[in-house]
Amino acid sequence: MFPIAKTKKGDTLREKIDKSINNMRKDGTLKKLSNKWIGEDITTNKTKQ
Repeated sequence: MFPIAKTKKGDTLREKIDKSINNMRKDGTLKKLSNKWIGEDITTNKTKQ
């Protein structure tokens, strides 16, 4: 969650950010960044059993 003002401009910005993150998730960029900077893929909800 990002601290974005609850205004029309804020909603537009949030939508653009969400779209960018979703595109990065789809093309694998988000996973690559996660692995590079965190050392593991934290882009999915994995339940340890």
